[in-house]
Amino acid sequence: MATRTWIITLAALTGMVLLAAWSNVAAQDAAAPAEPSAQQAATKPAEPAAAKPDPLQGLTFDLEKKTITVACKVAVTDANVPLEFLLCRVNSKDYESVLTTSAMPSSLHGLLLAMGLAQGKPARTVYLDGGTPYAIPPRGASLQITARWTDEQGKVHEMPVQNFLTCRTDENDENARKVALPDHWVFVGSVVLPNGVYRADLEGEMISVANFGASVIDVPFESSDNNAMLSYKANPDKIPARGTAVDLIIQVMPGAENEPHARMLVEVDRFGRFHVEGKALTQDELTSWASAFTRAHAKAEVQLRLDERALAGDIVRAQDALKFGGIWDVNQEIICTGNEPLPRTREQAKDLLADWARRFTAGQRLVANPIRDAEELLQDIRRQTEEAQAITAIWKTYAQEIAKGLEQYKASTQPSK
Repeated sequence: MATRTWIITLAALTGMVLLAAWSNVAAQDAAAPAEPSAQQAATKPAEPAAAKPDPLQGLTFDLEKKTITVACKVAVTDANVPLEFLLCRVNSKDYESVLTTSAMPSSLHGLLLAMGLAQGKPARTVYLDGGTPYAIPPRGASLQITARWTDEQGKVHEMPVQNFLTCRTDENDENARKVALPDHWVFVGSVVLPNGVYRADLEGEMISVANFGASVIDVPFESSDNNAMLSYKANPDKIPARGTAVDLIIQVMPGAENEPHARMLVEVDRFGRFHVEGKALTQDELTSWASAFTRAHAKAEVQLRLDERALAGDIVRAQDALKFGGIWDVNQEIICTGNEPLPRTREQAKDLLADWARRFTAGQRLVANPIRDAEELLQDIRRQTEEAQAITAIWKTYAQEIAKGLEQYKASTQPSK
């Protein structure tokens, strides 16, 4: 994947987080007093501009070698502490994770995409006929992870990071299960929530040793997240002292970009438009995308996220497009926005206006004030109208150019008189 494509991907994943931070900076700037006079400026030193957040803080990478290095610190070395994570973001799950980092989980996700990987599928439980539960382990692109650090004598140490773990095999503990250390890890990827926030950024979960759906990377087998059933604890014989700086080197394994198990989010907006990775697609384009995705990942899965104001027919069109493209594993999710629906037909407009008339008539008796709802709806209509006008302008120019080309073609093919 080209560097430019990676930048776009990473920006899409971290954009909401960074935008919020930068917006705060902009708001502070707007609230600041007016610029000082020349005399004041001469006597008062200039303040440095606020630094923008670095999306790659704590991360370095090599796209050609397909490696990502995460700067970490040791958090837990106590062999009596059951572990849920190998790595988490600092100030999140530090008490149950071997390592912590200042890096953003979404940035790690973005870099793994930049290595040509698709996110996989987290662990889940399905229920067979009769209600019998069946656990499906995490699936995704394979990774090797190595820990490297320098001791107080300046000696460099390097080992597979799973050596930092040991299994709970106490024969007297009926909850302890004899499990093996992972020989590799899988990129399952967290999810972008409906509000645009990357879930792992919110919860800090980066590399799990117990199956968590919000983690970026997980073990490749079933591993309970039940506190009484946690499988791993720290290995103090291998882990350096608490607070030691450790680099985690994540290596994409050969062929990982062709991992059959992969998933993607497809969104259907209020107007029935389809979106994949922020790009709007027609129904035919969605089918073409699905076909290409299944060629690369034979066991592809789609999370179909639907705006509650979409029509039932929009859902059918999306499902048909995905099935025609070869994706049958589709999980639907309806997002309740709380926004008023906008009509698509005159009949719908008539019905909605009748409802508004009732609300205005009974406005003073209602708990919810219709004034606020109406003002928000009008703002939404203005936004949508501006978008429609912009699209109409594009279509107008597009139609003019096609008409011009058509006339030129007809003139060139007409027999001379």
